[in-house]
Amino acid sequence: MKINIQKVFAGLFLCSACMFTGCEDDIPSNSNEQAIPLRTAEGSDLKAPGRGQYALEALSGDEVSVLVDIPSSSVRSLTITKTVNLEVDPTFGENGVLTVPASYGDAYTFTYAPPVSDIDQLVGFTFTAERSDGLSITSDLTLIVTLSPRDNIPFRRWNLVSRLWVDADNAEDLKDCEKDNYYLFNSDGTMSLNFGTNTGSGDCALDGLTVYHEWEISEDGESFIMRRYNVFTPDVIETEVYRIAVLTTTRMELEIDLDLSVFGLSTEETFRYIMQAGPK
Repeated sequence: MKINIQKVFAGLFLCSACMFTGCEDDIPSNSNEQAIPLRTAEGSDLKAPGRGQYALEALSGDEVSVLVDIPSSSVRSLTITKTVNLEVDPTFGENGVLTVPASYGDAYTFTYAPPVSDIDQLVGFTFTAERSDGLSITSDLTLIVTLSPRDNIPFRRWNLVSRLWVDADNAEDLKDCEKDNYYLFNSDGTMSLNFGTNTGSGDCALDGLTVYHEWEISEDGESFIMRRYNVFTPDVIETEVYRIAVLTTTRMELEIDLDLSVFGLSTEETFRYIMQAGPK
């Protein structure tokens, strides 16, 4: 009996390909059949390759909303399971599973604000619905979390590189002895202003008399607040409220209006502090 070598190799190649690709000709890679449709609250498509597979990018701390397009009248139960690196996350819901109330209406809105611990991890949510006909259907959402500029602040040292006097045609107002100053903003809300080695004399003779000790960002994300006191009157806390002009993972620009009327200037002279991120 003659053996067609070409056909043998062709068959082996096909089998090998099926092992790696699955050869699921009857399961289209982007099919939503027998899966729970997911979309953003704005209606954006989250579909990823694979049946019931979805993906969404998010910044740490920023709340995301996902609509589960299956009416409560069509299901007996709806659960959401969170995994991190394929392991169930016991801190989510009840031991990793969130059970959705059965009376959510025509669509359920799932909201989630990823913590810093989700950054650069394989974060997944499995949506499982048991339909009224007894059939269970699922969809998987992969959440790709990156560090937000706001959450990045405590991880960096913020070097003061410029202070512009905006109302004086953006004149540079940073003194030479201030060019090695830097801020540390800690995750517990404490902070410090460090004066570097060029301090204690000349324009910086009074360095150290004012202690910056607390910071926060307003809920609307528009204001950066620092609190300070004088070493001789530590019980008297003064608050500085800056406008956030620029905030990225590498650069921060804050503006504040100062009353300089005692020097014959206006009560609202605007200064912009420019800081560059460096290793902490």
